[in-house]
Amino acid sequence: MTKKILLGASFLLMFILSITSASANAITPDAPSDSKQLKWFEISASSVSPIVTKWTYAYHGLYQGVTVKFDSVNSNNAVYQYAKNTVPVVNSDVPLGSDSAKKSDTLTIPGSIHTVAIVYNIVGFKQSGLKLNGDVLADIYLGKIIYWNDPKIQALNPSIKLPTARITPIHRLDASGITYTYTEYLSSVSKNWKTLVGKGTTVSWKTSPADSILKGEDVVVKNVAITPYSIGYTDLGTAVKYGQTYAAIQNGDGTGFVVPSLESSTSAANSIASSLPESDSDWSKVSIVNALGANSYPIVGFNYILTHKNLEKFKALDKDNAKAIVHQVYWDITDGQKNLASLYVASLPDNVAEIGKRGLGEISFKGSQLFAYDGFIIKPLQ
Repeated sequence: MTKKILLGASFLLMFILSITSASANAITPDAPSDSKQLKWFEISASSVSPIVTKWTYAYHGLYQGVTVKFDSVNSNNAVYQYAKNTVPVVNSDVPLGSDSAKKSDTLTIPGSIHTVAIVYNIVGFKQSGLKLNGDVLADIYLGKIIYWNDPKIQALNPSIKLPTARITPIHRLDASGITYTYTEYLSSVSKNWKTLVGKGTTVSWKTSPADSILKGEDVVVKNVAITPYSIGYTDLGTAVKYGQTYAAIQNGDGTGFVVPSLESSTSAANSIASSLPESDSDWSKVSIVNALGANSYPIVGFNYILTHKNLEKFKALDKDNAKAIVHQVYWDITDGQKNLASLYVASLPDNVAEIGKRGLGEISFKGSQLFAYDGFIIKPLQ
């Protein structure tokens, strides 16, 4: 967050300027009035679209003068649209690249946490909880582990008689934030994976998928469901939606195996919260995969709300619209978190939500600050 304090050699010279506007004195941003009809457009990565749908519907129910519409696109397109200043708000499942992240106008606000579940279809073993670790998953997707009863898998699951059946690894072909988080995890735990494949919304896979048109949020789960002895990855909500079995993954501590859940995903984010940057800093290298903590699920990533410090750049917005955007994003990261559980999306820890609140205090319209989170501004003596 941009510092507003000037330190002298011996003295701290500053004074506090009270803000006369109601928004600056409020602990929360000004709520929009239903007396004026306000509308704006957003872009959302497809995996985040159910969240945005839930948020916008619930928010409109509270503030009926506000209408938010959005287009759903793939993850690469979402960050591209942000860089092009197409709309004032972009909802992304991947962080911005360093070029965009370092622009002085950029604000990156964590909005929620997505959880990547490893789903499988093992004939004769119709229950969740198969134990897997990063090395095994990397070797499966590198084509080095071929059969389910491979000694490395069997050693993790001594009480289960695994079949001598060939594993079919299934993956997405289109740009996906879920792919980004999964390959980011594999890169963090396997040197071979990091060297040979790496991370990205799309990567050069070393195994062929069972279906050549694996595009869209549901396709991996659908293909796993109809392909005996297959394995795949998807967000937790989709795995639950289709009733798929999913694995327990070894935690970052190496002390146990954790089943994906809302609690274990929030725990992962909480464990690294103190090291996160402010909203106006570079988030391109931020990662919460393989976070430490006995109860932290290791394959998780942030969903981001991307916006701008200077909203006047969007000609379709007036100041009332800009203030409503600030209020709605604030609502998303506070009260709106209550809407996530039904989607099997993990909510933010309070200390991560605080980063977003401070970031919203950076937003202005034609030089006028729209919201001061702490209720006042500290400025240096001139």
